[in-house]
Amino acid sequence: MADANGSQAAVIPVSILERPVTAVKGIGSVRARLLARLGVTTIGELIALQPRRVERRGPEVALPELPAHLGGFVHVRTRVAGTRLVRRGGRSILRVSLVALDGPGRTEAVYFNQAYLRDRFEDGRELHLYGRVVKTPQLGLVAPRVVRDDDPPPGALELIYPLTEGLGRTQLRGFVDAALELARPELVEHLEAETLERLELPDLPTAYLETHRPSSVELLKNGLRRLRLESALEVQARLAGQRRARADGDAPRLGCDDGLRERILAQLPFEPTAAQRRVFAELEHDLARSAPMRRLLQGDVGSGKTVCALFAAALAANGGAQCALLAPTEVLAEQHYATERGRLAGLGIKCALLTGSMRAATRRKVLEHLASGQLACVFGTHTLLSDDVRFARLGVAIVDEQHRFGVLQRERLFAKGRDVHQLLVTATPIPRTLARTLWADLDVSVVDELPPGRAPARTHVLGLDQFERVAKHVDARLALGERAFWIAPRIESSAVGRGAEEIAEELGRTPLGRHGIELVHGRIAPRERAQRLDRFRRGESSLVVGTTVLEVGIDVPEATAIVVEGADRLGTAQLHQLRGRVGRGGGEAWCFLLAGSDAARERIGWLDRVHDGFEVAERDLARRGMGDLLGERQAGSNSEGLGDGEPDLELWLAARDLVATRPELARRYAARVTSR
Repeated sequence: MADANGSQAAVIPVSILERPVTAVKGIGSVRARLLARLGVTTIGELIALQPRRVERRGPEVALPELPAHLGGFVHVRTRVAGTRLVRRGGRSILRVSLVALDGPGRTEAVYFNQAYLRDRFEDGRELHLYGRVVKTPQLGLVAPRVVRDDDPPPGALELIYPLTEGLGRTQLRGFVDAALELARPELVEHLEAETLERLELPDLPTAYLETHRPSSVELLKNGLRRLRLESALEVQARLAGQRRARADGDAPRLGCDDGLRERILAQLPFEPTAAQRRVFAELEHDLARSAPMRRLLQGDVGSGKTVCALFAAALAANGGAQCALLAPTEVLAEQHYATERGRLAGLGIKCALLTGSMRAATRRKVLEHLASGQLACVFGTHTLLSDDVRFARLGVAIVDEQHRFGVLQRERLFAKGRDVHQLLVTATPIPRTLARTLWADLDVSVVDELPPGRAPARTHVLGLDQFERVAKHVDARLALGERAFWIAPRIESSAVGRGAEEIAEELGRTPLGRHGIELVHGRIAPRERAQRLDRFRRGESSLVVGTTVLEVGIDVPEATAIVVEGADRLGTAQLHQLRGRVGRGGGEAWCFLLAGSDAARERIGWLDRVHDGFEVAERDLARRGMGDLLGERQAGSNSEGLGDGEPDLELWLAARDLVATRPELARRYAARVTSR
């Protein structure tokens, strides 16, 4: 390409790591959009995608050997001998009869709410299946998968990556593997060998291989720690740059006078607590300055943090700026929009919702109004981070449940404006001293007071053998017109416990079934999930069985009971979040935590007497380091859980010290962040 003087301009080659994921064979525009839901748009981000857990594949067994593997996962080779579809109360059960290929043996495979699979099981078809052995009520497999040629063999380690609807685990694993091959020439270590040795970490090229092609769980965890240090270095380099630039910022000055303050408070159906008023004053002070606000808003479950975010949004609109609120799930974004749009409208503020499941025409209209400035406030999910989302004058960015987003994801939102005021909101309290250690550039606000009349849920830690007793209690609450949640750590049953699908099926056969049961989890299409939750909110059904997708975003005042089955497989901070779903309408509320072993119940037993989220956080920190405080969920009884990708405290502090003492390293990582 020639420049203005007619000479040839130098062509700067694009790094392989910065190339779009469509450079990987098999990834077109449709799959690229699916990957974008996971925050993955480049090859570098694809190979940085970290598995959530690892499972060792079960053995291959003959059908007569199934009783010896009850509760475990196995491979079996069978032939289809018929199918039977049963429909009950809007739900379906598909039973597939299976016989051995050679010799004796008969069993069945059971699929819940997957009637569409029936056509795939024609009589006589030979199948290689992998699934968990359960009583169905006879011995069988629950929701087994058909084994593909590229699946891990029996006994091998299988990496479980985060997924999104439309993207299968085998497919994603193949994309990561292909991207790793493309990227290998550019995987270079920049840290000194002495540093890696001190932290007991492999070099970067080895870490990527150990993460995505592990030969043992221990090597996998070591590889993940090195990748998490890489993330921490980028974060600390960015924070160092922000601290330098913040004082020279030119953020919009968003003032608040007595009249505006009173008009905002008049929209609230309650009197703000003293803690909320204190936060209002802190926000007023920050937003009136030209230095961009960087504030972390902490508050226990149900303390009224969203009202504080509404206050910031109102100040933005009053000052002629726009506000964006980013939520981790469509359920939460929709709830914020439904709750706050009326209050904002009462202030003359026009707002909209933007999610990935919206119709294309509606999305285009919202994008046009954001770009033109007709919209003052938008509530949305990860889709707010898309390149085609443009603001006329973004002034305030609010990130709800901020620990559910990666640092670079948050930065994508902030980069859509100039010197944007930033408010990070979390209901997973972080001890103040720790927050200042890790995020020295953040001011911290705390909503440390519950609204009047709101009492914590009475918590009982029980054994799994108390299932019937707990079910009777829940049935009694529902008979009074109340509502309840029943939570499982996973969708499908596994060797360590039952999944939401199996629990929903069993509860449907108990007296609870007459109250109406909704199954809700992350694999259900967003529109269908929203419809089920709407039926629950309206009282057309009284019990929701689901996964931790219900951890945030469900505000149903009539909900008074929550049961968490397999509670020992979740972190204590996460359990505290879940019990915050009930009792929001005042009056008594109950939380039942069911765990399998005495040791498991002992680990979480203190939750029956500790109800303050900050004390929960302090205990979590003292027991096991960063964990849930930064988004890394403990694996509980699953010793091969891998967390959610955040560095531990040692890595955070090491990254901070490296950036502070190695200027050339800080510049390298800062340049990497800036180029994205």
